[in-house]
Amino acid sequence: MTVLEKTLRWIVIAGFFALPFIVFIAPFPGPLKPLFDSQDYFFPYITGKNFAFRIIVEIITGAWLGLAFVRPEYRPRKSWILGAFAIFVAIIGLADALGVYPFKSFWSNFERMDGWITLVHLFALVLVASSMITQKLWRWYWRLIAGISVVVGLHALLQLFGKAALGQGGAGGLGARLDATFGNPIYLAVFMLFSVFIVALLWLEDWQTRPAGRRLPISILWGSALALDIAILFFTGTRGATLGFIAGAILASLLFIFFSRSDFEGAATLRKIAIGIIATILILAAGVWLSRDAQWVRSVGFLERLTSISLSECMHRNSGSIACTTSCSTGSSLADFWDFSRICQYLHLRSLPCGVIRIGLPCFPARPVKGRRETWERFL
Repeated sequence: MTVLEKTLRWIVIAGFFALPFIVFIAPFPGPLKPLFDSQDYFFPYITGKNFAFRIIVEIITGAWLGLAFVRPEYRPRKSWILGAFAIFVAIIGLADALGVYPFKSFWSNFERMDGWITLVHLFALVLVASSMITQKLWRWYWRLIAGISVVVGLHALLQLFGKAALGQGGAGGLGARLDATFGNPIYLAVFMLFSVFIVALLWLEDWQTRPAGRRLPISILWGSALALDIAILFFTGTRGATLGFIAGAILASLLFIFFSRSDFEGAATLRKIAIGIIATILILAAGVWLSRDAQWVRSVGFLERLTSISLSECMHRNSGSIACTTSCSTGSSLADFWDFSRICQYLHLRSLPCGVIRIGLPCFPARPVKGRRETWERFL
């Protein structure tokens, strides 16, 4: 391998491992000063991170293309997942091109910064990672993400105790919705949701590979990180992510109980722990629900939000999701969803035929753009 090839390889690896650090790009001063201050950006919690993500992905993709051109071992390998992802990107691109507002569908806006452009960057990242990142590097990458989640969690704790400002304003305390460097509790909740299961997987892997006398230090390390991530996830007050974590924890425990290997030391102990996790979740959930009118539940923000879920509220919130699903299935672009949602709200639609979803996707390439525009204009 020549010096140039080695340089390109290290550019790809360094850029890939630099991606998790973009969570620290934020517009706030304080004890945990971010790596880059995005205070002067438009939507500073969003644009700074997304610009950094796109720039890094473009750099590592260019370096990877140079390597793949001269060295066959760095070229993409056949994969059903990669092929399905490529088809998905192509279908979304075609839907965006035929949409009501193609420009916005491709580029999105500064408030969200998703759109087809971001989807293409994500596909490029998957392509590079699947071609160059080895199993050993993946393990170090997951450990890096786990460590970053701890740092983010510590900053969120400062917000909880009133030592750091909340991104969306307000005071700390048990009723606060923490957002750390994300500026939005929902974004922090999703980050912590992934981090929780990554930390749990790393803990389980280290438990299986270490002898009985050497498991305590690693258990203290990973157990502390897991407890912190779970606590911050709850204190974001994001009900969807919290319920997803609870369901995921129960499902993962059940899968481990019935399908895990038994040929390593401590397997029986881990199964007992999995059973205890399920029992603990069910007992705590039942206790909180039965005490939903108690003052101690109402005084804790995330408990109050969890126990206030009602069927009517879910139906109201699902109207937007139904609109999005139907809009995409009938060939509309990403940007069309907001207009379609407005139509559904105006017409008070709460359910739509499932047949539209089944037949919409194959039909959208044949729909004339002019006719679709006239349809939208009549509605709006």
